Amino acid sequence: MQRVPSLAILLLTGLLTGGAAAGIALAAEGAFDVAALVEPSAPAGLLPPITIEGRKGWDCTAERNAMAAKLSDAALPLAR
Repeated sequence: MQRVPSLAILLLTGLLTGGAAAGIALAAEGAFDVAALVEPSAPAGLLPPITIEGRKGWDCTAERNAMAAKLSDAALPLAR
């Protein structure tokens, strides 16, 4: 009887294991249809969309500070 080299056994085992794992993954992929599980959502009605000019309706201190052209124009708290 002739001995099969151990490298050939390792390669064959890896090929069979990889094929089995790929088959299980493909079978499981069909079982979980993500598109059917996720419901489409409506856009949030709290705030209007942000445009290039900024978000309309947000004329608050934080927004004005963020839009300031110079750091000295923003009313930032003093560093300690």
